Amino acid sequence: MLSSLTSLDAQRLEQKTEIWPVMRYPGKTVDPNFSRAICFVLITIIVSASARDACARETGYDENTEIVVNGKIRQTLAGPYLGFQCFIVQTKSKCFHVLTAPHWFARHVGLNPKIGTEVEVVGSKFFGVDGSLYLLAKSLTFVESGRQIMLRDKTCKPVWIGAGSRESSCLRIFYTKP
Repeated sequence: MLSSLTSLDAQRLEQKTEIWPVMRYPGKTVDPNFSRAICFVLITIIVSASARDACARETGYDENTEIVVNGKIRQTLAGPYLGFQCFIVQTKSKCFHVLTAPHWFARHVGLNPKIGTEVEVVGSKFFGVDGSLYLLAKSLTFVESGRQIMLRDKTCKPVWIGAGSRESSCLRIFYTKP
């Protein structure tokens, strides 16, 4: 039966039986493997970016991972992480990236970490997307001066969060303006 087919009929039969037909455009042919590779790369980029963003957005305070860390400030970081001012504390055995508060709030309460200052940090420990240890700070105590800065209330909510404003009732309780 195939011997009686013309070459045009054979081509049509071949096209119909291809599992992944080659896309043909006037004057151009697109390889299906190339198309699949491009789709795979795009999907991988989109999924990894959305997973990283979801991880960053969902990093919240977890009382189950709360620890107290004593150490010296080794480095202040220029760029914020998740919008928080941060610095690195070196303990006897580990380094922790400490996330404090948004820059505007840190300025408001006079939080100005200096390298070499000894601090006690109470915070929720987690691993960042870069694999480093992080502490989402609940409170900071500067050992030398004894000054304590509360960043979260008893329910672990940030004291800078307000209903539609940057100043909440907790902010007024902990930090009254002179």
